[in-house]
Amino acid sequence: MSQPTVLFVQAPPQKELPRNRTLQVAATPLLAALLCVGLSACAVVPAYKAPSAQSPAAYTASPIAQQTAQAGAGHGGNAQQLKNGE
Repeated sequence: MSQPTVLFVQAPPQKELPRNRTLQVAATPLLAALLCVGLSACAVVPAYKAPSAQSPAAYTASPIAQQTAQAGAGHGGNAQQLKNGE
């Protein structure tokens, strides 16, 4: 019986990439992976629900005057009326 012939084929030599191109080729999958992780992080955050704000009964310790003082003669300053809850 005759033995089969085995042929070894050698691949052509690879061209060496310039340094900046090598970094670009290496960084592309890394950037794609970071983008996927970053976008998927947005999907895992629970829906934000703002807490209900409670209105205080008053903003000052003591009640305020219902009217401000009127400016002196010639200044044209009428007294201002202050109303609660409006």
